[in-house]
Amino acid sequence: MQEFTVKKIERAVTLEAVVAAFDVIRPKNFYFAGEMHDFWEMVYAADGVATATADERVYTLTRGNLLFHKPMEFHRVWSSANTAPHLLLISFKAAGIAMKQLEKGFYRLNGYQAARLAEIEKLFEQVIGLYESDRNGNGFKLKSSLAAAAFEGFITELCESGLEDRRDNSPYADTYRRVIRYMQSHCCESLTVCQIARACGLSESNLKRIFKMFCDRGVISYHNSLRIRTAVKMLYDEIPVSKISEELGFSSPSYFYVAFKRETGKTPRDFLKSK
Repeated sequence: MQEFTVKKIERAVTLEAVVAAFDVIRPKNFYFAGEMHDFWEMVYAADGVATATADERVYTLTRGNLLFHKPMEFHRVWSSANTAPHLLLISFKAAGIAMKQLEKGFYRLNGYQAARLAEIEKLFEQVIGLYESDRNGNGFKLKSSLAAAAFEGFITELCESGLEDRRDNSPYADTYRRVIRYMQSHCCESLTVCQIARACGLSESNLKRIFKMFCDRGVISYHNSLRIRTAVKMLYDEIPVSKISEELGFSSPSYFYVAFKRETGKTPRDFLKSK
């Protein structure tokens, strides 16, 4: 009897869930204030021009550009260059070695890749519709499998193609990045606007103006979001809430609970249960 060697297949990415899928044309005055959530999001510019932020990074999205936002990354987007940008947005949960490469993922798609992504977005819309109408039916299961296979193949090929760095390198964007990096390196401290401005060589008014330009959250509000993001990682490492509160500079565990729920919509216990 002939012997065969079984070759185990390794997958670089596994799609776990789809959260939302949209194909939209935003008006010229469109302005999204920003958000942070525990799943991935991709934004593709099919036409027009949009500006997007991803933590301290600022990007200009023109036709063919695809940007990924990793979980717990604060991001926002708005119309630019007096255009009404046509955007494809897909929010999802996924795991695998390929996802690490996408954490600062910014790509330019060719015509074939753009067409594939448009097909995948439509597939996800169908999956979402079937989930809401008949999630236990074979149609939903088959369409989910088809969408997952198409998406995983697309992501894998994208990672092989390499990144394109198209960040906004204007002086204002550079200053914004410098401020965010300072806040990230001091996320375990309770800072004031005055302290941040002084450390970054800015007046308080200039700090607020530049921050508003790219973030649309208050300086301290954003710094607190960084502290909560660090808290999430510590929760995953099973560090007690009392210890997290102390290490991140919160005045008490009860205040930490309030700040955590304000940022995530859940208590630390409920947040862990949802995972």
